[in-house]
Amino acid sequence: MIDVQSLQNAIKNFLHYLIYVKNYSPHTIRAYLVDYTDVFNVCLSQADLSSPNSTFKKSGPSYPLNEAHILKQMRSYFQEHPHLRPSSRNRKLASLKSFLNWAYENKLFQKDLSLQLHMNKVEKSLPRYLSVDEVMGIFSTLQQAQESGENIEVEKLAIALLYGCGLRVSELINLEWSKVSFKKKQITILGKGNKERIVIIPSGILKIFSAFPQEKKGPFHGWSQRKIYAVVEKWSKRSGIIRKINPHALRHSFATHLLIDGGDLRSIQELLGHENLGTTQRYTHLNMEHLSEMLETHHPLSKKT
Repeated sequence: MIDVQSLQNAIKNFLHYLIYVKNYSPHTIRAYLVDYTDVFNVCLSQADLSSPNSTFKKSGPSYPLNEAHILKQMRSYFQEHPHLRPSSRNRKLASLKSFLNWAYENKLFQKDLSLQLHMNKVEKSLPRYLSVDEVMGIFSTLQQAQESGENIEVEKLAIALLYGCGLRVSELINLEWSKVSFKKKQITILGKGNKERIVIIPSGILKIFSAFPQEKKGPFHGWSQRKIYAVVEKWSKRSGIIRKINPHALRHSFATHLLIDGGDLRSIQELLGHENLGTTQRYTHLNMEHLSEMLETHHPLSKKT
């Protein structure tokens, strides 16, 4: 048997394990907190994780919870939210299964309840990307705005790094001047799981970089994810792109255009910071789409007679 307070503190200990041992990103930890708050109906907050010695505030009466109660609570949550997208449902299930398996291995539960939760098969969606012409259109619009006197240098650099180096939003925000080597034309990036990788700075971006005074912690110090999303959406619209574009589309475009132009998957994996090659292999589908379109357009047997 376990009471509400014990459940809360078990979750806290698990999240500390993910933070300090597994090096999970703050974004992932926040997502897990939301999942556990929603599903278990307990009071959890990011502030409670600031110290390993902190404890969660009690969210209700200290009534006993056995494993059957916890399993019922989880199933009830998904029954009450039938309209969750399959991908969102699976993400919540994955975070729950991780905690339940950890709890079983640490002898908090007698049974591994994670085995009672089953993921749904979800068809993997291909990453969205822009054509080369669309990307060049964005940079042309930025250049015109700059020539007309608009102060958009930082926004231009943000878009240039997202597309030119394939950075994630979090990597862009946390970029520090000390990690930029103009001599070697490279940036040391701290990516997912606090793993470092080296990305090469294209010559065009190097010119943009050199115009900035290196006084702050980084060119995007104090920026939020929302700010970067707004900047990308603003300039894609101004360049005439109708559909909604987000920063990830620029990262996907970086990888797709490299692959289409002959880049190999292993090198692209390194540049993107993917732990598994399987994640990078999604882009081969996009490359096949491009090849198919090219064949239909240019091959003699594809032309109407």
